[in-house]
Amino acid sequence: MEGLQTAQENDPEISCILELMKQSPEKPPWHSVALHSHDVRVLWGKWHRLRIWNGILQRRFKSPGGSSEVWQVILPAKLRKEFMPVIHGGMTGGHLACRRTAASIQSREHWPTWSSGLDTFLKECEHCARYHRGTVPRKAALRAALCTPRVGEP
Repeated sequence: MEGLQTAQENDPEISCILELMKQSPEKPPWHSVALHSHDVRVLWGKWHRLRIWNGILQRRFKSPGGSSEVWQVILPAKLRKEFMPVIHGGMTGGHLACRRTAASIQSREHWPTWSSGLDTFLKECEHCARYHRGTVPRKAALRAALCTPRVGEP
């Protein structure tokens, strides 16, 4: 948690929103963020769904059906490259398709360009590109050549 808090404070976009939220819980006027980056302006637009909890900026996410509500951590740019391979192909990922990987991201993290970042990452995933739909390798190509077993020795 301390590493995440430090990463958010060092991220230029997230630290700007953190500072504004610490100054006042009220949404600041547009002119205070108009000259900042796209990510800052997007986060400013979601002001009513943001909170600081234990020093970490989070966003409230309601499922499309409205049945569940999750607080997502706003992930700093520095940690996104480490997060994507874990969520997509880690122990629980299993190189799932776009829809399931997106659901996994939405249940945990958020950043303004997560959807386009996911699309780019899936196109660059070597394992998924090798076995894209319709190009499953032939069984004969997967079989190894048979070896003659040695007999007479333990």
